[in-house]
Amino acid sequence: MPVTFTILPRHGLVYVRFEGIAYPDESAQSMRDYLQHPDYHPDQKQLIDLSRLTAIVRDYPRLIALMADIADILPYARGRLMAVYYAPTAAGREMVRVVRRSWEGVPGVVLLEAEHEAEALSVLGLRETSFAELLADAG
Repeated sequence: MPVTFTILPRHGLVYVRFEGIAYPDESAQSMRDYLQHPDYHPDQKQLIDLSRLTAIVRDYPRLIALMADIADILPYARGRLMAVYYAPTAAGREMVRVVRRSWEGVPGVVLLEAEHEAEALSVLGLRETSFAELLADAG
């Protein structure tokens, strides 16, 4: 599956990594799995690593519908979502554009984009300077 997540409860964070081609239905299933995980917490920030993403399925109506579904099921839709997208590639930046478009006008949603790992971690208030260092704590 091209989308995986690791919950880091000590950091109040979920690290999500996309690899290869992003498919809307697989992304939706990963979100459902995350919401059912025992370490899930509604106040967790999101760090989305798009560095290994090579393409997204350009089914824009389905992608927009997926984001609307996510807005319906996430407690964040009630006003508290912070997500930082690490998007150093063209495919990653395209995905960020689609995600931003779908969340436009939703109050309390903060979506940021970073081109460097250290920048993404710093924005989240973390002391680590690389994802490898952050994930080493996941044990």
